[in-house]
Amino acid sequence: MSAGSFEPGLYEAISGTIYPVRAQPETKGLTIGGVANDYPAGPATSGVSRIRLRKGKRAVGPAIRTATVVLTADGTGETGEYEAGTRHVVPLFSQDTYDAYQIDQTGTYLGIACRVVGLFPSK
Repeated sequence: MSAGSFEPGLYEAISGTIYPVRAQPETKGLTIGGVANDYPAGPATSGVSRIRLRKGKRAVGPAIRTATVVLTADGTGETGEYEAGTRHVVPLFSQDTYDAYQIDQTGTYLGIACRVVGLFPSK
């Protein structure tokens, strides 16, 4: 994720609890193997607080699952600052999305060709 505006979204923990989050719209710009990084079906679970998508691994709360992708092409136009070879860590909003992604799978991030080089938590 990069600096910019935020929007309200949802994040599904491994337990199935759905938390409200603030996410940058470009986070949903990841599609790997035809599976888009969309918010889980809502609403948020009653009585839970909003969680942070960017936090240290030692922070309290659910471990935020992520995919690390490396761009295999340069961006163009509005994404011109994104260069081939750069890595991006993207939170994955739903467990189904995480389950569908595999290391070395290809897809796009913000419309730029990419490849998955890491998944956390690991399978």
